[in-house]
Amino acid sequence: MYNFIHNFFILTTIDNFLYLIIYYRYIGKGGDKLKKILFYVLVILIMVVNPVAAEDSRSYIINEFNVEAKLNSDGSMDVKETIIYDFEGEFNGIYRTINTEGSDGIENIHLYIGDSKDPIKEDYSQSNNTYEILEESKGIRLKVYSKSKDEIKKFIIVYRIMNVAVKYNDVAELYWKFMGIDTDVVIENFNVKISLPGETSKDNIKAFAHGPLSGIVEIIDEQNILLSVKELRPNNFVEARILFPATLIESSNRIVEKNALNSIMAEEKQWAEEANAKRQRARIFISISFIYALFEVFLVGFIYFKYDKEYKTTFKGPYYRELQTLC
Repeated sequence: MYNFIHNFFILTTIDNFLYLIIYYRYIGKGGDKLKKILFYVLVILIMVVNPVAAEDSRSYIINEFNVEAKLNSDGSMDVKETIIYDFEGEFNGIYRTINTEGSDGIENIHLYIGDSKDPIKEDYSQSNNTYEILEESKGIRLKVYSKSKDEIKKFIIVYRIMNVAVKYNDVAELYWKFMGIDTDVVIENFNVKISLPGETSKDNIKAFAHGPLSGIVEIIDEQNILLSVKELRPNNFVEARILFPATLIESSNRIVEKNALNSIMAEEKQWAEEANAKRQRARIFISISFIYALFEVFLVGFIYFKYDKEYKTTFKGPYYRELQTLC
C-alpha cells in the first residue's frame, strides 16, 4: 500500500507538471521567462522525488530477514536472526536494535558474519569484524563493525530472551515484537518461524500478528507458527501474539494468577475489525485512483484532438517548394 501511494503521488505530480507544459504549449502564450520557470520547477520536482540521490550515492536494502524463535518450557526463547544485506557503495557496518520490553532481558549474544562458524568478538575498539552492545531505555542496540563494498553480506545474530512467555490460569501467551520501528530501509522478505516447547492440537493454538496489513500469520502444524511480510517498509513493526496451553511452559517463573483467554480474544477481535476497516478504505482509495487514471487518459486525448491534431489538407494540386518564375 505504501508503494502504491508513493508512486501514485509521484506520477500525479509529474502529470500535473506535464499538463502545465501542454497548456502553455498549445493553449496559452508562453515566452522565454515561462520556459525558465518551468525548468526550475522541474529541477525542484526531481530533487523532491529523489532526495536521497542528491545527498548520498550509497544505498542498501535487506533482501532477507529470517527469524527462528524456539520457545522453551521455562518461558525463555532462543532466537536466531539471519539477515542478508545488499550494499551499494562503502559501509563500515550495521546496527540492530532489539526491544526487550516484556521480558527479563537478553543473554548469550553471539554474532556471525557470512558462513563462518566462529563468532565475532564483543570489542569496543571499533576494529573490523567486532561488535558493541549499547544499552537503551527499551532494549539494546548492537553496533556491528564490518566493512562492506558493493556486495551481498550475511549476518547471523543469536541470543536468548529471558522470561518472555506469560503463564495465566487458563492459557499461556507469547507476546513479542520481532521487529521495531527503528529500521530505516526496505526489507524485501521478513519471516518469523515460532516453535512451541512441545506439540499440541492446532485447535489449542491461537496466532495473531500485528504490523503491516499485508502480513500473513499461519499455524503450520501442532508446534510451529509462521509470520511473513513481503516488502516490509521502513519504520514498520512486526509483532506476534501466540496463545497456547499453559502446560507447555510448566516451569516458567512468569506467572499471573488470573484467567486471560477471553479478554485477549476480545481485544484481538476489536483490532481485527479495525484492520479490516483499514483494508476496505485502501481498496476504495485504489478504485478512486484507477478512475482518476482513466480521467487523465481522457484529458490527454482531449487536449491532443482539440489543440494538437494535424488536419489533412484538401488541396489536390501539385506542390512546389518555391514559386515558379514566369519567363
